[in-house]
Amino acid sequence: MASPKDLMPAFVTIRRFWRRMVVPPKPVEKDDGALRFGVLGADPIAEVCFLKPAKLHPDVFVESIAATDKKEAEKLATKYGIRQALGDYQLLIDDDRITALYICVPEHERFE
Repeated sequence: MASPKDLMPAFVTIRRFWRRMVVPPKPVEKDDGALRFGVLGADPIAEVCFLKPAKLHPDVFVESIAATDKKEAEKLATKYGIRQALGDYQLLIDDDRITALYICVPEHERFE
């Protein structure tokens, strides 16, 4: 049977994974001229590759998120403090407050 000392590396690895993947990062204060992003898609890759890093950058503000499943967009909006969750991509694209888009939808949906 393994001793607690032998299990410590596994515990450290699990804790690191938990902090990176599950626990949202603490936000930083945003600059007045921050880029206002809209996120198209609520895929898990958006969370890992964009939403978490955006929370840590003072020049990036995520204004809105849209997904075909509005409940998924609402979950991420609540978790990351995003002001608006939409169930229609076009509403986000037409929003004048958005200065940049992060597109996180499957390739077969990008044509639409």
